[in-house]
Amino acid sequence: MYNTQERKGKRLFCQLGILFIIVICITGCQKSRGSKKVVNPSSLSTAQNIGKENPYDTTSTGVIKEIDLERNNITIFDIDKKRDITFLYSSATDIKDRYEKRLTMDQMEIGQIVDAYYYNTSKKMTLMNINKDSWDYSNVDRYTMEKTNRIIRLGEKNYQYDENLIISSGTELIDSIDLNQKDQLLVRGIGSKVYSICVTKGHGYIRLKNYNDFIGGTVEVGYGIIVPIVDNMLIVAREGAYCVRLENGDLKAEKNITLLRDEEITLDMAQYHKKEPKVGYVNFQIDPKGADLYINGKLKEYEDPVKLNYGKYEIKVTMTGYEDYEGILTIGGSTSTIIISLAEGSAKVKDNKSSSNSGTSASSGSSNNNSSGNHSDSNNNSSGEDSKNDSEHSTSIEDKDDSSSDNSSQSGTKKTDNAHKITIDAPKGAEVYLNGTLKGTVPVSFKKEIGTHTITLSQTGYTTRSYTVDVVDDGEDVILNFPEMTKTQ
Repeated sequence: MYNTQERKGKRLFCQLGILFIIVICITGCQKSRGSKKVVNPSSLSTAQNIGKENPYDTTSTGVIKEIDLERNNITIFDIDKKRDITFLYSSATDIKDRYEKRLTMDQMEIGQIVDAYYYNTSKKMTLMNINKDSWDYSNVDRYTMEKTNRIIRLGEKNYQYDENLIISSGTELIDSIDLNQKDQLLVRGIGSKVYSICVTKGHGYIRLKNYNDFIGGTVEVGYGIIVPIVDNMLIVAREGAYCVRLENGDLKAEKNITLLRDEEITLDMAQYHKKEPKVGYVNFQIDPKGADLYINGKLKEYEDPVKLNYGKYEIKVTMTGYEDYEGILTIGGSTSTIIISLAEGSAKVKDNKSSSNSGTSASSGSSNNNSSGNHSDSNNNSSGEDSKNDSEHSTSIEDKDDSSSDNSSQSGTKKTDNAHKITIDAPKGAEVYLNGTLKGTVPVSFKKEIGTHTITLSQTGYTTRSYTVDVVDDGEDVILNFPEMTKTQ
């Protein structure tokens, strides 16, 4: 009996021991589970895709605005929330490109469109990758921006943008008015919308000095800029190495430069001058005496030899009762004698193709006249050297061909609203250049030209700046105020 009760007690004791062990095991497992990191259920599926080593509870798609490598901060403009968010990153933050290749933070750029994964409370970023749906167009140097409709045209396609468009030049954020048509751009976006523009090659300025002899000619910067040379000009060009070529007739000059972004270079052309023009002395012998001689429309006295630079001239000889004579005089010798005989009434010009290089005479009349005049020529200079010059550069005269076509070029003209003006009121004291031509000092007003223009502001002791301005044909005056100039360091 005792043995039976003893056995029952031992069995109960064993059952209680086993139960106690089970309870201890269950409690230990629950504590172990509680020590694990739990991913937010709302983003569980995404977290599983990323991997356990990069937990997070919030995501954001935006454009990088600032990277502070010293403080390990990065600021992104969230394109959905329309606000800036600053994150804290570390060496453990996983950074990848759109092809899953690992990057470092110093490889990231302002303007890149990224996806950020982070803890919302602490703003600690665990993962960042370049958005896989984003695109970028590099080396863009031909584009148009319609600021009224907020449209950017790249090639043959239009893209939209909004007031939050991020535009940068280096590490500096700029405004769309700071863009110049000479700049080269990197444009980024998603779908049909542009979110950022980065100036990859900016612009600088070329100022010419002591170049009076080139005025009226052309200046070429590299192969992309060819503009007429005017007084007080300032040329805007893309940063880079160039050969600057100036040309005005026979006068030519070349200088190699390296232009940096926002830099102004002064080219002194004092060493280049026009050669003294070669001149010839023409002794006019006109019959009858007293006839009037016009050279390029101006009445000339010809009792003494007439001094003329080498070149071509229109001449006309008239006298009442005689047939007028009109011809082209080419001066190519040091001294010459031109004999012109006017005929009474109708006259005929003799064809004198066998005349020498030293000079030519002519008679009045037209090809329909019946009577002929006399033609002769002579050279008053018989020295050896001058004779050599005269043989190389002839002096001759030929009848003017009234049926010749007009070869003058007709270039397109910009539309100008003469009834309205463009006025610039600030910054005061700055010189204003419209497309490279000086217009005056602020405050200044000038005629309103319709179209897209580059307005450049320059002032001694300050950094030269240029702005792109669209002037529309709206029948109103334009008043512009630009930011204050920045002092040079």
